[in-house]
Amino acid sequence: MRLNTLISNNYFILFCFTIIGLTAYFNCVYVGLLSDDFCFFFNAKEKGWDLILENFNDPFFLPLTHLFQLVVYKVFGENFVAFHLLQLTIHIAVSWQIFLLVKVQKNSLSVFFPILCGLFFLILPYHTESVVWLSAISYPICMFFALLSIRCYINSRYFLFYLLLTLSILCKEMGYIIPFVVIALDWYNYNFKRIRKTLLPTTLLVIGNILTRYFVLDSFVGGYGIDRHLSFDLFLILKSIGVYILKYITFFRFSNSPYIAICVVISLAGLTIPFLRNYSLNKFKRSFTLILLLFLITLLPVITLETSSFHSIESDRYGYFNTLIFCISISFFISHWKSQYVPFLSIILATVFCSLTIQDTYKWKNASFLCSSYLNKLSAICVKTQSVLLINTPDNFKGVYVLRNGVEDFLKNKGVNVKSKVLEFQKFNSINGGSKIVNGNLVNHNTEKIDYENSSTNRNLILSMNQARFVTFDKLLIYCNSNFKEVNYNPKNHSFSYLINE
Repeated sequence: MRLNTLISNNYFILFCFTIIGLTAYFNCVYVGLLSDDFCFFFNAKEKGWDLILENFNDPFFLPLTHLFQLVVYKVFGENFVAFHLLQLTIHIAVSWQIFLLVKVQKNSLSVFFPILCGLFFLILPYHTESVVWLSAISYPICMFFALLSIRCYINSRYFLFYLLLTLSILCKEMGYIIPFVVIALDWYNYNFKRIRKTLLPTTLLVIGNILTRYFVLDSFVGGYGIDRHLSFDLFLILKSIGVYILKYITFFRFSNSPYIAICVVISLAGLTIPFLRNYSLNKFKRSFTLILLLFLITLLPVITLETSSFHSIESDRYGYFNTLIFCISISFFISHWKSQYVPFLSIILATVFCSLTIQDTYKWKNASFLCSSYLNKLSAICVKTQSVLLINTPDNFKGVYVLRNGVEDFLKNKGVNVKSKVLEFQKFNSINGGSKIVNGNLVNHNTEKIDYENSSTNRNLILSMNQARFVTFDKLLIYCNSNFKEVNYNPKNHSFSYLINE
């Protein structure tokens, strides 16, 4: 009786979500800036509020997200712990909103169903990029306003729905899917009258936001461009849908084993047995159609983007909205088990999710260490240098962005006035990686192979300076076993070399 009282208290659930969220993401406080983060912090320091007039130097239109970041910067400065805790707080709030949204829906499922929906979303291991990487904060903020707007729509509070819909769109383009989501929900509940009532004002509001976007960006698309976002290649679309489904039902990247992936698929399929035994065919068809619609709707804005998150953390943020459908589905199936089995199954799955999330946050922590080590050593070298060419800058660490962008912004922020160019990026699988010197020779170490142009005469590593688009450099640096090594440079033919094993 006391347990039922506790779990029926919304704020008790929020308290539990907070404790669990802090437990799963405790490593985030040890993560500094990574990749695109450096650009924002440098611009915030240099231009401050003037960034508003420049659309925050962003090809996307995310004014509310960037304004939030700028306010936090003005209050806390470069206190990264504050930024991470605020981002985690938003993610916890999103999970709680999911619980509240599902709870108000009329259903005969277990009282644990709405709790599980929010809990699984909170600790799903596919969210570390959206929660830990500061540059991905637009996804949780957009999701927060999106859920609030849907709740207001369901409660017929239409003015707040339109307001929160606008706020969601101004945080991230994912907000444009909200009208399609509420139409799908009304279709499922046979509430066609409300669809007709809200269709026109919602359409006008969306058009208004699109026109505002065009006025600021001078383009309806922006971002990565028309070719990337509006590439209606049927094969690419079907491939993306398939990859996301396989990603959710196999958890392949956490094992890289097809045998374990098959076991995961069988286990998840086993969770559906009570549901399939007791559900009527007609109701199943409608519920399945709704789930399929929501799954496709939440993929629409990102369906033409990369799907590298199947193998690594990279680009996990694209699926932040879509994972909600997976979490609701898995909670739905568990809730059909007998009441004595629901807590047991829930604890097992939650433990697995939380463990995998913690495992991934360690990757972010190590990536941050690698990034800091690289940049601090680089800045010390560049103090007395006017130009430098960097040969193997860490692109990512086990899928976590490190310095795909941000080297120049970091140096400028430190007051190091040096012209730099990154010629080659590398994927690092060890924080002590890079390249390694063995018996005077340069070899790859804990990285993917770098394909340079090799000389057939002296077996030296030869790179054309034309590739770098610079005429001269004071230093040519390669990152070898956690330290920088200077590479020999020939100014006559604008090439440089380092003896390697072939």
